Amino acid sequence: MAEIRVSTGALSDMIKLYEKLLKDASGIAVERKDGSREPMTAETRQTILDSLESASQALASGCPEGVYGLFLTD
Repeated sequence: MAEIRVSTGALSDMIKLYEKLLKDASGIAVERKDGSREPMTAETRQTILDSLESASQALASGCPEGVYGLFLTD
């Protein structure tokens, strides 16, 4: 079985970065399969922000201070 290590710090930083980018953006466009774009609705934006916040909280809860990585086995 292969094992990989996932850095909880890097994951946490990425979640925080996406939260900041979405909060600070004056507008967000969604790219469609055909390459066209359409504005993201405020509801979708909030749903994503809520999910990122939940993910951040779950990571902090599951990986308290002193835990620096997760070891995943397939």
